[in-house]
Amino acid sequence: MNRIDAELVGRASGVLGAGRDRIVDPVDHAVGITVLARPGDVVKRGDPIFELQYRDPSRLERAVAFARLAVAIADSPPRPRPLIVSEVQ
Repeated sequence: MNRIDAELVGRASGVLGAGRDRIVDPVDHAVGITVLARPGDVVKRGDPIFELQYRDPSRLERAVAFARLAVAIADSPPRPRPLIVSEVQ
């Protein structure tokens, strides 16, 4: 796997109810996403990458759509990136 887009994973989690669109929206602490594979891991078709915990089945399809968009799979591993990036100004 080459990439995971954290923003899209966050959106998927929000759709499940783990986040808020507005301050008055409730947060469901029993829902969320567990990341099972990291960039650089070798995955095959059908291997789990995320585990979605949900209560409301009507929210699942939209959350899965975001989760699918969040992952990039390629034949070659991702190029190494620094763990810490600092900018000197």
